[in-house]
Amino acid sequence: MLGIESVFGNLGVAFGGSALAGGVTGFAAKKLLKLVIALIGVQLAIFAYLDHQGVLDVQWQALDTALAGVHQSLQSVPSWLTAVGATLPIGAGFVGGFLVAFKKF
Repeated sequence: MLGIESVFGNLGVAFGGSALAGGVTGFAAKKLLKLVIALIGVQLAIFAYLDHQGVLDVQWQALDTALAGVHQSLQSVPSWLTAVGATLPIGAGFVGGFLVAFKKF
């Protein structure tokens, strides 16, 4: 039979390990997201310059509509993320570490 210390010790290791994994994942996700946003910004600046020079004809209304669709799809929470958050203590540690690393770094 397991003692109370053993149960809480395992819980602490699971929570701490998943918090560390979530922190590393959150840090990497934020850095990757910043890189993707910068690349998209540079691409849009190049499109604007080429449109201004007459080399390229950019249909800005169509681009705006496409970006609005992407924004709308990002508003809903994916079902797999809900399932990950429901598994405690591993899910709580992972999500907590992810959010701290994403916000701080």
